[in-house]
Amino acid sequence: MGYVRFVLAAIVVGFHCKFGVIHQTIGGLAAVEAFFIISGFYMAAAYERHYSGQPAAFVASRFARLYPLYIIVVMATFVLHWWNPANQTGILNYFRTDTPPYLVNLSLIGLDLFSAIHSNKYLLIPPAWSISAELVFYALLPALLLLNGKSLAAFVVAAFAFKITMIQCCGLRWAYYPFFSQIGYFGTGILLFWLRDRLTWSTRTGYWLLALYTLYLLGNHYADIDQNGGIVQGVVLVLATCIVIPTLFERINGPLSTALGDASYGVYLLHFLFIQIAIDLQIFDPTTLTKPTSVSHWRILFQTAGILLVSTAVALAFEFTVQRWIDRARRSVFYIREGRPESSRPQYRPDAA
Repeated sequence: MGYVRFVLAAIVVGFHCKFGVIHQTIGGLAAVEAFFIISGFYMAAAYERHYSGQPAAFVASRFARLYPLYIIVVMATFVLHWWNPANQTGILNYFRTDTPPYLVNLSLIGLDLFSAIHSNKYLLIPPAWSISAELVFYALLPALLLLNGKSLAAFVVAAFAFKITMIQCCGLRWAYYPFFSQIGYFGTGILLFWLRDRLTWSTRTGYWLLALYTLYLLGNHYADIDQNGGIVQGVVLVLATCIVIPTLFERINGPLSTALGDASYGVYLLHFLFIQIAIDLQIFDPTTLTKPTSVSHWRILFQTAGILLVSTAVALAFEFTVQRWIDRARRSVFYIREGRPESSRPQYRPDAA
């Protein structure tokens, strides 16, 4: 699934670099929501294998996985602003607020709710709202895994119904940013994990599914429910993601895919910082962000590719140096010890489907 996670991160980068002026993909909003489905599936698998019966260890381990790079990007952003406080394009709106919330941004907790209340102007790292929502999902995962299949399916349907109601009544911010408006996607991933055996195809079919899904992600014109795509496009996104993920998880999950998947988190967090650095160095045309139609398509293409390549290189460097040691430490502390009886771990229940 690492390939797909990386493609989704690249779509978000393109969305923020205004690549849509050249070519429309499913869009940044839909890419994040597709990632929530993958996260639900992957976290259910991780919890069953490594943390069953240890919800606190699971949440602590996930926080230890996400927080180190986040706080490094936070500190780098402060340094960048100290070096050049102009921020003419408004990427770092955090520094323009009268009372920037230091505690929330340093803790990574509650950023999704701040985005709902204030848009992204109170966020030091704008994409981090979804990471904050993920942490809430992780805390709720053990409880969701206790539900049987019918109860979980009912919960997912209710969550999507609530999201659509929020779109109609409260607008985009409250329908998109808070964890409670996105938990339907995460729950869908958990339900998909329970049904994975029935939805897993051969390796050869998996490669075809990966190719077709990639074409869909890169070729479709918006797929989010929230703002651009609508309900029909959102349903297609969910169905397409659910069709491909079990086979990719089981059949196509080699070292390269894993490395790209791990790097996708860094790409997602880092790209705003590198956009601002490129603007400060006069490499990135700032009018791309404010008046993209007045900028050459070739320039937008090269700027997007450059931000993606630099973000990927730095993310991979961090993964292979700092993060690998952090991961070894957290696995030794939080993973279930070898030799624990299998009977003590919750198993997939046929009645759950």
